[in-house]
Amino acid sequence: MKLAFIKDIKKSGKPCKPLQGTIKYVDTGNVINGKIQGYQEFSFDEKPSRANVSVDVGDVIFAKMQNSLKVIQITEKEKDFVYSTGFYSFNDQRVLPGYLKHYFNSNQFNHIKDKLSKGATMKAINDSGMEQITINVPTTSQQESIVSTLDKINELIDANKRQLELLDEAVKARFVEMFGDIKEKINISRIAFTSSGFSFKSKDIGDNNKYQDGIKLVQISNVSLRNIDWNVINYLPNIFYQKYKTYSLLKDDIVIALTRPIIQSLGNVKVCIARDIDLPALLNQRVAMVRCKGGQSPIYLYYCLQQDDFTQYVKRVCTGSSQPNMSTKDIENYQIPEVENEFQRTFEKFVKAIDKVKLLVTQNLDTLNSMLDKKMDEYFGGDSNA
Repeated sequence: MKLAFIKDIKKSGKPCKPLQGTIKYVDTGNVINGKIQGYQEFSFDEKPSRANVSVDVGDVIFAKMQNSLKVIQITEKEKDFVYSTGFYSFNDQRVLPGYLKHYFNSNQFNHIKDKLSKGATMKAINDSGMEQITINVPTTSQQESIVSTLDKINELIDANKRQLELLDEAVKARFVEMFGDIKEKINISRIAFTSSGFSFKSKDIGDNNKYQDGIKLVQISNVSLRNIDWNVINYLPNIFYQKYKTYSLLKDDIVIALTRPIIQSLGNVKVCIARDIDLPALLNQRVAMVRCKGGQSPIYLYYCLQQDDFTQYVKRVCTGSSQPNMSTKDIENYQIPEVENEFQRTFEKFVKAIDKVKLLVTQNLDTLNSMLDKKMDEYFGGDSNA
């Protein structure tokens, strides 16, 4: 059975009714990895106009915005929040909520949703777009079997992600155990050189189609946590590497975003360590490079910069409210525990041992994600827009 959204599967979200006390408002930004990670409280009279979607158990909501994967199946735990009008909400007795949730998470649906999204500045799908999307709805027993299979794979994926989180927590605990009580502090400038990237001209920057043998450019969008994120890569002409070698990265260089430096959802500063696979690469403007002086451990320095104390320091020194900025001087002036190289290396060995375990877990996670993709394609690959 094929059903079209809006026409067959009706919207289920209702406008928020006046109430006494406060409402707990969930915006699209509060949903991360299918879970609510915070909310805002308002009185009914003071709530923003977009806080106007009330839901019930069994509803499934997803973010309308293009390139935004945020899906929640509403249970008793989520039903008392008020949601943004940036979410669609659907419910239909012929479609199990779990089946609908997995469909909204599928690559097939999101490809169609993004293709049909409209808007001048912020593109999003609307009713006319949703009307063009149909979903194959098998029998209830088939839906139950599909939901059970996908849920089990997702549970294994979540368990592996949790294992990675626990391993990260073990490293953070070890750092505090070894260095948390040290009173003597030194400026980062004492143990490392700091510099910022070059302002390359936009006409010289291009993708792999423009430069098939180009040099990777590290931009703000590539700076994440621990490893440089190459999901989107821009390049420079190969001849630029020698011309701008002063701005080239070396293995174990630490990379820090100088503009919008904090990942708000995680509360961490965007800091990475350059690996062999990241090189050769050149540094763009508003990205800083911190290179340890002889004998100092980049792993130790990296974890100094992952402490909450550094995050709070960055918040204090940042200028500009809409687009926070800090300088390389701010990084140089930050004080870290003064630790002998021997103890830095002891900590580094512990981190590398944990990294070996994390590699095995990550490989298992990759296998599970690949299995999930295949199953999602098997179950939803036939769904399409009309």
